[in-house]
Amino acid sequence: MQTIFEWDFRGQPSAGLPAILDQNIKEFGVGLGDEKEFSNEIINGILDHLPEIDETIVKYAP
Repeated sequence: MQTIFEWDFRGQPSAGLPAILDQNIKEFGVGLGDEKEFSNEIINGILDHLPEIDETIVKYAP
């Protein structure tokens, strides 16, 4: 969640999201183990479905 918030808050291009994740894992992810792969899967899923995610947020946001 930290990575997604940081990426969105900074207005970074989508290509920057994996680099932000890598930095956050280095800084905060000591001992994560297999969760690193799960984090990468989540980030890739977000990037793959970003237009649909944005559309849903716009549709339901007040």
